[in-house]
Amino acid sequence: MVKRRTENKMGKRILAGICCIGLLTAAGCSQNQEEPDPQELYQAAVEKNGELTDLDMTIGTKMTLEQAGETVDIDMNVDMLMSGYNTSDLQYQMETTTSLLGQNIEMTAFYTDGYYYMETSGRKLKYPYDLEAITEQVENSMGGTVSSEAMTELTAKKEGENTRLTFTGDPEKMTNYTKEILSNMQTGTETADFTIEKAGGSYLINPDGYYIESNVDMDLLMNISGSEVSVNTKMTSTLKDPGKKVEITLPEDLSSYTEVSQDLLG
Repeated sequence: MVKRRTENKMGKRILAGICCIGLLTAAGCSQNQEEPDPQELYQAAVEKNGELTDLDMTIGTKMTLEQAGETVDIDMNVDMLMSGYNTSDLQYQMETTTSLLGQNIEMTAFYTDGYYYMETSGRKLKYPYDLEAITEQVENSMGGTVSSEAMTELTAKKEGENTRLTFTGDPEKMTNYTKEILSNMQTGTETADFTIEKAGGSYLINPDGYYIESNVDMDLLMNISGSEVSVNTKMTSTLKDPGKKVEITLPEDLSSYTEVSQDLLG
């Protein structure tokens, strides 16, 4: 029992860290859309992606945590389908695999009709989730419009028919911006103590003006349970066939999920 509680606490801390890092990535990526004029290209891409109602995304994250000369590697892969985004009929399904300390942790999640469903470690749980709240969380995690002041460098280069945007982030401004997002989300990670030391990467825009790929490499310091941990994170996200209709197939046994309070899940 003690071991399970310890693992649960560790899992929550790691997931909180991942949440922060995901938002940091979004803060960096959202700023880099350019070609003829970097800022104009960026703003146009943000607007186009913001109008999408169907999304097919893959996100891969590789993290290395270092403390007192010891390192821990964490790999996380997410496949997500979403339909009815920005509408009253939002649905999504998400398959997540996290590799940590030689173990793979798999989770399947769905959202439909005001409920969030999740299956992991043999448990099937569900809890009510307000549409406005989950839409806001999705928007924040995907990244919104970020002031160009958070970027110290932003360049564009043709890559075949696409345009590659390369950016360097201002560590202090990106840190402050991300903490503000966390505070607005009220997810329990808004008090997370972290500092971005270095950030950069690239964003790919297709001929239709959508951003379809991001690559981010970032170094930061996090305070986890009173201990300082150095974290390097590399995240790659891909948006497949933007503008194409996405079909989501929900499981037939949603009625078998046990309803719980969201507060009990921390």
